[in-house]
Amino acid sequence: VLIAAANGHLECVTALAGAGADVNKATTNDGFTPVYMAAYNGHVECVTALAGAGADVNKADTDDGATPVYIAACYGHVECVTALVGAGADPTTANKLKEAPYDWPSDEGTQLVQTICCR
Repeated sequence: VLIAAANGHLECVTALAGAGADVNKATTNDGFTPVYMAAYNGHVECVTALAGAGADVNKADTDDGATPVYIAACYGHVECVTALVGAGADPTTANKLKEAPYDWPSDEGTQLVQTICCR
């Protein structure tokens, strides 16, 4: 599921989740989950499908404690931030350095990301 989500292969994500694959399985040394990787790469359709399949949208990686909404905000993936917050992600959760998603959005969409995260 992680590879499909990271690469934006929605049909694969949907098929695997439908077949009972663990949508929360972290398969990297850093603890990246499928929804984290989809958010990291800006694949909003995969984020939405994974959230709908029961993915934990607040599960942080084990490296620095970044959540999917944090990483989406960092890379300016506004649609992913919106989808994650809509699915229940907490936009105020800080990483291990005490940085929250609204602290480090990229230049692209910065104001919108901050507005979404601070609702």
